[in-house]
Amino acid sequence: MRVTYRLRILSLALTAAIVALSVTTFTGRPTFVEANGRIIEYQSELVGHYEILLGTVPDTPLVGATHLTIRIKDVRTALFSIASVVLVTGTGPNTDVIELGPLNAERDPIDPSYHDLSLVFDRPGLWTITVLFEDDENAQSANFLIEVRKPNPVQGIFTLLGVMAFLGVLGLSARVYLKERKRGKN
Repeated sequence: MRVTYRLRILSLALTAAIVALSVTTFTGRPTFVEANGRIIEYQSELVGHYEILLGTVPDTPLVGATHLTIRIKDVRTALFSIASVVLVTGTGPNTDVIELGPLNAERDPIDPSYHDLSLVFDRPGLWTITVLFEDDENAQSANFLIEVRKPNPVQGIFTLLGVMAFLGVLGLSARVYLKERKRGKN
């Protein structure tokens, strides 16, 4: 009887953990990311004989921190080039004044064809991100339009509800366990 009771408690706790993890995975969005592995789609601009690729995490940038990954492809050779310096600037919505940068995008130590940078957007709207780099001949630049949106509070509410449900199940499981343990001592 004691073994089945422990298995029941373990299965309840495991189920609660899976439910909580599922809820937070499907409703929560990361607010700060430092990697280029999650980029699903790149924007592309052709400048001279270079194709500049810009990807963001999250895919739809939100007010707050956004991670940018930049790649520069030589269309003549179809190879990604390793630029010595990649600078990024940002111009906010309804203005021509540079509000972000210039910031240096750092080369990824594992794959130097990736240039990574994190920016913090302070308001929603259509931002212009300018990527500046030097090739063999001269400086090149590409402009990208990025729509920054307000975060959705519903996702945070669902995450909070999921965590509260998990803690509730965990608390009830602990209560039942302690009650049975006390009953076994008598």
